[in-house]
Amino acid sequence: ELLPRRAGESKFQGPVRILVGLMDLISVWFLLLFSRKPLLLFGGTGLALAGIGAVVAIGTIYLRFLHPLAGFDPYVPPMGYRPLLYLIMLLETLGFLLLGFGLVSEQVAQVRDEIEAIRKGAS
Repeated sequence: ELLPRRAGESKFQGPVRILVGLMDLISVWFLLLFSRKPLLLFGGTGLALAGIGAVVAIGTIYLRFLHPLAGFDPYVPPMGYRPLLYLIMLLETLGFLLLGFGLVSEQVAQVRDEIEAIRKGAS
């Protein structure tokens, strides 16, 4: 049997509290999953971006050189390739940067684990 509240009112009620609790749960899950293996987050995202960049590059090469109307039909206006080139450069650069950040952060996590092991051994 619960005792009645003596003063004030509860701040743990309503749908907003459920949303806050859900966000807390997601943040704890995120920290537990990626604090020990950050390459899963950064490397996976980086490889996905680099892969999308490669697909866009293959499509651009097809449009530029292999498309049946590539520069031969005077009635078809030429497609500008510079925006696609910028997109490819952006995706590939971000992909490889994130992959590099993932590798460096994996080393930092490994050093942190070694320091924790040394501290536990010294205690």
